Amino acid sequence: RIVTGGAGAGGAGGTQPGGGWADYCVSVTLFPDLAGDQDGSIGVVLRHLDARNHYRVSLVRLGSSGPHVVVLWKYVAGRRIELGRTDTITPLPESYPIKMCASGPYLAVYKSNTLVLAYADLHDGPKAGSYLASGGAGLTCSGRTCKFDDFLIEPTPAPLAVSPSRILIPEATGAA
Repeated sequence: RIVTGGAGAGGAGGTQPGGGWADYCVSVTLFPDLAGDQDGSIGVVLRHLDARNHYRVSLVRLGSSGPHVVVLWKYVAGRRIELGRTDTITPLPESYPIKMCASGPYLAVYKSNTLVLAYADLHDGPKAGSYLASGGAGLTCSGRTCKFDDFLIEPTPAPLAVSPSRILIPEATGAA
C-alpha cells in the first residue's frame, strides 16, 4: 500500500510529489521485518503518478514461510505486471541497501551498488505498453513493521550504467 504523506492501516508509505521528475534514482536502506508476514513486502516507488500507475521494486516474502526475493513491478491502471525478480535471498539480512534508477524507458535496481535487475520498457509485448515517463518517488510497506533509513533522491547518472546484456527486454507477441 502506498499512502501519500503519511501512514495508513495495514501498511505505511509515502510519496514525494514530483510529477515532472523523469530521470532519477531513489536509494534507501530497508530494514525488513517480514517474519511471519503472508506476502509481506517493503520497497521503493518510482515515477509515481498515483496508486494505480507507477513502478515499484520490493523485497518480498513469498508466503508466510517462503523465501525472500526482490521483485520489479509496473502498475498500469491498477494492473500489476511483474517485470523481473532476483534469485532467493538467504539468509535475509538485517538491512538491505537498495537503489532504483530510471532513465527514459530503462530501469535498473542495485543492491549495495551491484546491479541485480534491469528492464527496458520498450515494446508493446505482454509486459509492456507505453512506459511511465515521469512521476514522484516514495516508499512502500505491506508488512507489520517497516523501517527505512538514508532515503535519497538524485538525478540518474547519464547514461544509465546498465550493460545491454543485463537488460530484460520484453518480446513482442506478434498478436494483432
